[in-house]
Amino acid sequence: MTSKAILLGHTKDQDTSARCWLTRYFHSGASKGSWMSIWENGETYDMKYIILLKFSDNSGNAAEYVNAHKEWLNEGIEDGVFLMAGTLGSGMGGAIIAQDSSLEAIEIRVNADPFVKAQVVRAEILEFALSVAAKDLQFLIPRDAA
Repeated sequence: MTSKAILLGHTKDQDTSARCWLTRYFHSGASKGSWMSIWENGETYDMKYIILLKFSDNSGNAAEYVNAHKEWLNEGIEDGVFLMAGTLGSGMGGAIIAQDSSLEAIEIRVNADPFVKAQVVRAEILEFALSVAAKDLQFLIPRDAA
């Protein structure tokens, strides 16, 4: 098996850049290869996660924890675990698309969220194996799924 790698990108903060390499693996005699994202630290992530953070009865306490929650989100982005995050419609809470080495690692990270700790939100983690993506996101598909 041979491989070809190109630098995909890095975080905005050059001092703490987490570079992601887009690697294409070519199996012997194959004209097409499989793409896979590999982070600078050597980690690869085959499983993706949808994390739903739905407001609970304690949502009135959100203002007290919102800054710490934002810091937690930014840390997840900087670590290369959270790919994107945003709010759910109708003020229901938020959602995160994430990747990590195991469900247990994601659970540990989610349980560290100040909103979760203070029971401002209820967390639901959905695990999925990515198999299809838009052209600009193809690098997220594990090589086995292509």
